[in-house]
Amino acid sequence: MKPSNFWTSLVQSTQAQMRVPYERAWLLTSKTHPEAATLMAAYGATRQTVGFFNSRIASTAAAPSKAAARREFREKVDARMKETGVDYDSAFNFCQRHHPDLAAVMDGRSTPAFSNANPDPAKHLAELAANVSTGAAPLASPQTKKMLRLPMDATQDQFEAALAGNGGEFVPFNPGKIFAALVELEQKTNPTDYETAIRNVKVRCPELWSEVQAIAGK
Repeated sequence: MKPSNFWTSLVQSTQAQMRVPYERAWLLTSKTHPEAATLMAAYGATRQTVGFFNSRIASTAAAPSKAAARREFREKVDARMKETGVDYDSAFNFCQRHHPDLAAVMDGRSTPAFSNANPDPAKHLAELAANVSTGAAPLASPQTKKMLRLPMDATQDQFEAALAGNGGEFVPFNPGKIFAALVELEQKTNPTDYETAIRNVKVRCPELWSEVQAIAGK
């Protein structure tokens, strides 16, 4: 069942029980069934919304934080002191002149890439799953599970269902489609009602659920 179909049935049930207009029933159902409402919104995200969501993920992953910049800069200062025997101030000034990119990040003036950062994490992880080209479903590895925001103990069946839900591709990442696919699998392997299945997957995949909430604007 699609999340939108389940949601429609909930709203119609509320409307019949409360004898209120559809719009009022929608609002009431959102309050009484918040998880179903969130999944419905995420599942129905437009292509433009999914594209923007992925762009934000990529920029966040690629941009180094001030704390990380401080750590790398301090390592370079310590290395300079150890190699040359100069005092801290001299080593600091030297590194500031020779590593202006890190200094800029610490000052909040820029966000250049670190020497040990991957400029395109999604592309890097996709390369690790290159066996997709064989035509067989890729194996569930720590890297491929991470791409789909699955827990490390996710089974191969859960991984394949998540990947199929995402259109058989790793990018763009569509959390609503992935989560819905896992809910469907949950109902098949552990027969239960749709809302209980949502809660079960939510507990099992908290990181994925956070992404569902994010793209749904919750």
